[in-house]
Amino acid sequence: MHRFPLRRTTLALACLAAGPASHAQGVATDTELATVTVTGTRSGAPVSLASNSAGKTAEDLREQNLFNPEDALQYLPNTTVRKRYIGDRNALIGGRSFGTLQPSRALVYLDGYLISNFLGRFDAPRWNMISPEAIERVDMLYGPFSALYPGNSIGTTVAITQRTQQAFELSGRVIGYQQHFDQYGHNDRFDGNQLSLHLGQRLDSG
Repeated sequence: MHRFPLRRTTLALACLAAGPASHAQGVATDTELATVTVTGTRSGAPVSLASNSAGKTAEDLREQNLFNPEDALQYLPNTTVRKRYIGDRNALIGGRSFGTLQPSRALVYLDGYLISNFLGRFDAPRWNMISPEAIERVDMLYGPFSALYPGNSIGTTVAITQRTQQAFELSGRVIGYQQHFDQYGHNDRFDGNQLSLHLGQRLDSG
């Protein structure tokens, strides 16, 4: 009956003995730690791509005519872009298992945000939200990817990544084009031009 108080006393003395040692480990010091700077660059696609995918970087896109953002998809395999004329705002996508009459089977993402337009049956993605000068890379994922993306990715998923400005930058483009048509008794020349201005600035986060 008298062993229990003895054990409690021994346990209390052990805790008091260990108290100063554990308290000494948390004592603050005046030593100032050196600043740690972590730098790196993004490489590759923003998502884990499957084996059945294709992509182009900004360097690859400079080697082709890139009038509008949807032109970045023109030379990717198993891909069709129904672009009727330069500046067409209703450029529809056709893929491996669907055509341009089923554009809702494709998903287009810009930096992870969905820009596909499903308000109408033949509505193209909101291409006007993308600047050709700001494209870092474009990746085409050949579906279906319904487990990773919503159900409309049964056909094709496009992941567009924009680059991040490192400093102030300003650029402009002046494009001119001309087309001659002579058929069905109609002979005419059609001219057009495009002016664009790109302005970017990196802001401090803190």
